[in-house]
Amino acid sequence: MKITKLLLIDDDEIQAFIVEKLVSKLSTPVQLSAVFNGREGLDFLGACTGDSFPDAILLDLNMPILGGFDFLEIYQHRFYELFRGSQIYVFTSSARSVDRERAVQYGSVADYYIKPIDLSTLSRIVGQSAS
Repeated sequence: MKITKLLLIDDDEIQAFIVEKLVSKLSTPVQLSAVFNGREGLDFLGACTGDSFPDAILLDLNMPILGGFDFLEIYQHRFYELFRGSQIYVFTSSARSVDRERAVQYGSVADYYIKPIDLSTLSRIVGQSAS
């Protein structure tokens, strides 16, 4: 599946800048939206219609207000059944195996990566090549 709509949920503004630059290097356009915590992510998703719901979500785990695991718990109950085609990719600085094991338990989580994200990984996620 090609990803055309991507949501980044990460409190790190530098990471958001990096993802924005990487998205611009992809071979076909991807609409990127970014929010800075899980609460903003849930609010963003709640305002989406079926056509505007992101195809994929890049999720950090360690954020203020509402962290990644709390987001996943709410997402699983509120959005997962309605938008099964949307996938979550966890991008975190946590290399702890317990965090990885916990994250991939959620049916909505497609994969788990350690930051920083690179162009090769992002290209693989969105199903296209870099230009």
